[in-house]
Order: sequence, then structure tokens, then C-alpha cells
Amino acid sequence: MRQFINTYIYKNKPHLVKLFFRRKGKKHIKDRKSKHQILNRRMIDERPANVERKSGKLIATKLPNKCSQSVLEGTGMTVYFARAYAFWQKGTNESTNGLLRQFIPKGTDFDTVSDEDLQRYVNLINNRPRKRHQWLTPNQVFEQGLNMCRASV
Repeated sequence: MRQFINTYIYKNKPHLVKLFFRRKGKKHIKDRKSKHQILNRRMIDERPANVERKSGKLIATKLPNKCSQSVLEGTGMTVYFARAYAFWQKGTNESTNGLLRQFIPKGTDFDTVSDEDLQRYVNLINNRPRKRHQWLTPNQVFEQGLNMCRASV
């Protein structure tokens, strides 16, 4: 069980949007339609851990603006970004962006969005049923995993 904080950094704007998600890792989709997708999945699964860490540190030094860098410097976290033409890394990110856009239209000035509104949007997104979780919400999946962990202790 993992917890994620997704941070959206918009170019040309010094604002950050942070969303907190509790979720299990994605399940592998068994019915791949092409060799290309199977090979890509294999490459991702077999990638050594140090490759991700190394590339994450390199990319993290190239954040879009100095405001973003100053926010992340004190956290001690390694930041990973999807690579430009790696479509398999962008699915969840794009899906979540689409859900967020239902509440915050593109071009919105984030000075006008309150923390309470943002927290309400996060709660609505995390309580929305998802097909990949057999129509359970991410919060329900998290609770199931938490209960399994408690039962095994």
C-alpha cells in the first residue's frame, strides 16, 4: 500500500497543485494487444531500481521554475517525471489531470482556489469509483489493503 502526493506544476505560472492519493499499485493488464506494448511493459518491469533513481534526480534538477525547486528542496524527496514520449508512464497522470479539470478549468488562477476547495476536490476524486478497481473507490481499495495488513499482524 502506498500513499502518493501528486504535484502539478504549470509552466508559465508559479503555482503548484498538490493532491494526496492513497492507492495500491496498478494491476498489470493481461490482455496486451501488441508486441510493442508487451515489450514496453517488460522493459518497465525489468528496469533496475538505480536507473529510475538516477534519472529522477537528473530530471528533478530541471524543474520548470525556481518556485517549484524551492518548494521541493527541503523535503528530501526524489521527484520522478514522465519522459516526453513514454506514453505508458502518463496514463494515470493524464487521467487524474482530466478528473481535476472537471473542478478547475485550464487557465484558472490558483490564487482564487482555496485550500478547502482543493481538499474537497481531492476527496471527490478519491471517492469516485474506478473501473481498474472493479468499480470501488480508491479510498475503499486503500481501506481493504489496510484491513488486510491489520489482519496479518
